Amino acid sequence: MLPPGHIAGGFLAAKAAAQLVPSLNRPEFLALTSFFAFLPDIDFFLVFLKKGKFIADESINHRKFKTHAPLLYLLLFAIYYLLFPEQRLFAWAFIIGTWSHFFIDTFSAEGILWLYPFSNTLYNLPLDRKISLPDLSFFQYWLTFLKEYAKVFSFKLEIILIITALGLLI
Repeated sequence: MLPPGHIAGGFLAAKAAAQLVPSLNRPEFLALTSFFAFLPDIDFFLVFLKKGKFIADESINHRKFKTHAPLLYLLLFAIYYLLFPEQRLFAWAFIIGTWSHFFIDTFSAEGILWLYPFSNTLYNLPLDRKISLPDLSFFQYWLTFLKEYAKVFSFKLEIILIITALGLLI
């Protein structure tokens, strides 16, 4: 899923959490959770740095990076939650946002590291086929990717998440 879908998914997860715990229904919680929903994909930019050039590359799966390891985020959440009790809103936004990302990515063709550090296996329940593209320039890669992405279920789900989030925001 692309950043807008993850951000919308994080916002919707925050709205659901705020329904269960009304004290979370605050603008800063919704904003932070939406931001944290995108955070695991920051590793995507590391892929570009690792290759030494700003092109997309199929040989590196960014979901194998430790930034896609939910148990590490759970550990960070627990430490922060215990050490900074006055900042628990931030901790809840962090865990709900990042785990909404992981939940969504579980349905991708690649999956995520649900059991890392105990296993390096990528776990998934794929709803889409893997989109594989030849080695292209950066802009050619993304144009081709977007044309192919528009054909898979995740694209339709992303549109639904974005429209729903915008509807609730307005």
